Amino acid sequence: MSPFRAAATAVSAESSALDAEIASVVCSLCDRYGIDSGRVYVTEMGGFRGGLGNAIPIPVPFRRIYLVRYHRCIREADPLALRGLFAHELMHVLQYSRARYSDLSRFIVRYGAFSATAALKTSFYFDWVRQLEHLTDLMAVKFGEGESIAAWKRFKADATTRGIIRDSWDHLYLRDAEIDSLAADEVNLGLRIGRCVAVLRAKDSLRPFASETS
Repeated sequence: MSPFRAAATAVSAESSALDAEIASVVCSLCDRYGIDSGRVYVTEMGGFRGGLGNAIPIPVPFRRIYLVRYHRCIREADPLALRGLFAHELMHVLQYSRARYSDLSRFIVRYGAFSATAALKTSFYFDWVRQLEHLTDLMAVKFGEGESIAAWKRFKADATTRGIIRDSWDHLYLRDAEIDSLAADEVNLGLRIGRCVAVLRAKDSLRPFASETS
């Protein structure tokens, strides 16, 4: 299903129609990140096997809204892993909310081009996407979500092993052991964030994404 068709069936994070547990997690994280939860719409992916979730900016006149999609298997996850999935995806939403429309356009083009060859480490945008995904994880850890992010990664690894998902982007992300280590080491966490920012700036990639680190 295309993002625009999915957006038509998505439910606002503030709606009583959204699953109560998911709504509670999403609204809690929006509050933590300083995101307007009224602009976040959530929907299930169904049987999509490409990953556990994603977040997409949806341009509408005079207003930005954000679509967060999750794989139905996440309902099997424990509460910490469930929170970790949304902690990662809503950090992307925070990035989108800070970006200019021109930067969002570049983001969409680059991610779209990369997704066509996601399994190839030689993709032109491979390092750009990897650094941005690392920064997304790291910023969620900085906001206090290290434990949930690590739990989500363990659940995702198990879902991949069981064949529930086939994540061709898996090589882009930090591992749970790395997250656990960085969550306990604020200095190293700051250095890793700085390194990601430096690489993204050097590539002239989405300046607001790379500069807003607190």
